[in-house]
Amino acid sequence: MTLIGKQHSDLARWLGDAWWQDSVSPVCILQGFPGAGKTEIADVLQGHLGLPGRKVTVIRCQCAAQGMESLDYLIQSIATELAIRGDDRLANLPSPNTLRLLVVVDEFQESFKTEHPEPDLALAQWVEQISSRRDLLGRVLFLTSREVESKRWCERCEKRHLRGSVSYT
Repeated sequence: MTLIGKQHSDLARWLGDAWWQDSVSPVCILQGFPGAGKTEIADVLQGHLGLPGRKVTVIRCQCAAQGMESLDYLIQSIATELAIRGDDRLANLPSPNTLRLLVVVDEFQESFKTEHPEPDLALAQWVEQISSRRDLLGRVLFLTSREVESKRWCERCEKRHLRGSVSYT
């Protein structure tokens, strides 16, 4: 897979370096129309963070449809993925902020209310709470094909817009 264009390459580099290491927010919302390359950029990020010596666990999951207790579904997906891998570090940590974990949530727009581009209340509160934490080693990357309005729940999140497409080689 080859990322097309400077924006794609710059965004993948920013996610893997500046956002992962130095960002003030552990939450990033990557917005772009279907086919713009959001998932492919997440793939590149996963490869970058999976390099020897980085010791980052990457969990990929789909967001549940709005009204299906999106936060419960998300947490269950993360726990299930870790259990499948036989990874019990999350359960045995003295503090969850010592885990180098990247959670990539695809199709984030599925959790949005029909009339407004925001998730249900529980998930919105969780995002707001996580995005204000400066002590977390982990990160959450939401991928969405819908524009996210600036609201209280996401005001501390990093937001990036992606335009363009990718080419498979």
